[in-house]
Amino acid sequence: MLLNTHTCDYRDFRPTIQTASILFHGRKHFATGSWDEPAYWLGLNGKEAEAVDCIKTSEVLPGGYVVMVGKDSWGMIRFPMYRFRPGHNDVFHFDLWFRGENICRDAGSYSYNPEKASDRAFFESVKAHNTVGFDTCEQMPRLGRFMLGQWIRADHVGAIEQANDGSQHWTGSYRDYRGNRHQRKITWKEDNWIIEDNLTGTFDKAEIVYRLVRDTYQIEGNSVTASWGRIDILGSDCEVTMTEGLESLYYWQKQPVDTLVLRAGKNCEKITTRFVLGPNK
Repeated sequence: MLLNTHTCDYRDFRPTIQTASILFHGRKHFATGSWDEPAYWLGLNGKEAEAVDCIKTSEVLPGGYVVMVGKDSWGMIRFPMYRFRPGHNDVFHFDLWFRGENICRDAGSYSYNPEKASDRAFFESVKAHNTVGFDTCEQMPRLGRFMLGQWIRADHVGAIEQANDGSQHWTGSYRDYRGNRHQRKITWKEDNWIIEDNLTGTFDKAEIVYRLVRDTYQIEGNSVTASWGRIDILGSDCEVTMTEGLESLYYWQKQPVDTLVLRAGKNCEKITTRFVLGPNK
């Protein structure tokens, strides 16, 4: 939010997108609303701007993100492509949205100078992201307040490919400074999402974390049900639990978040997690 010239919420990006689109392209992506206030104060004539729908497309972005579009859902994954110092241990973090709801979510930053050092350590850690952590170590060791060492470089960053059944998939892999390798493949079709994690290395245990929207969750064996759908987990030597973590949607604010934790032993080489989105699925 570069200019505080509207009454929308801090997390609502429509004022910025609408203003920039009118200013630089002479068109607007949203119908008339409170997000038009910045354009009004800047003297831009939004009424004459061409109305253009927002269209999401699946693509690999050079800044280190993959956007994946389903039917009523879309996902995003972070892969290591660092031109400047990384701030969080978030390699292969996966975000998932369904009908405007952030189902799998990032923890946020909370504060750069919190009262408790443990809060800063948590929100920057691998446990605050939807990815894999090996043993009790971070993906990259912290050297100081704003510096990580042993920057991860991807072994492989694939293109988005389409199968004969209409599904699409993306695959990437990396090896950390301790020699552990993580390959993550994401396959999606309509509102079904499959995450395949292949784990190899010298680790004794690994944890895959999915930080979920608040809901009433029930675990039955290796399946988790919620009002928005179901999660199925397949993997040998794998324990499925639900716990409570933290998230920060606004600076200096934190709140509880439901967290699905998949604990794998050293004999577990592959864990498959399937998100089936939609009520009564």
